[in-house]
Amino acid sequence: MDSPINFSSIDHARSFIRAMEANDRHERALHGLADILHEKLLNQIAEFESGLGQDEELGARLASFGQSVLIRVESIGFENPHFIVFYGRLLDSDQRVQLVQHTTQVNVLLLAVARDAKHKEPKRIGFHREEPKDT
Repeated sequence: MDSPINFSSIDHARSFIRAMEANDRHERALHGLADILHEKLLNQIAEFESGLGQDEELGARLASFGQSVLIRVESIGFENPHFIVFYGRLLDSDQRVQLVQHTTQVNVLLLAVARDAKHKEPKRIGFHREEPKDT
């Protein structure tokens, strides 16, 4: 059994608590950046999708490697602490793609694209939530 921590004064106890709280905030910020950004992206997507028609789905123009790629977004994931992952298909070729971006590099232009003919209903991803993959 762990022995209790003894402090010589109430001020030492308060200092210890403040230090523990600061460490906790630091750890959450350090190890939770991707899931926070993921949540915010999904909220933005849900808001964008609420204005789409029945014949439209979410598309995105992703900037990476000095070029722009237009995809039909199928899902967005994350890996803490620093990666956001876009899954989808190229609009021009239907080729499956996966783009991994560092949280400091994420830039995405949300676009309305024609609903995929394979879908009876338009696919919506804004309310999809993924469990974290901590590394």
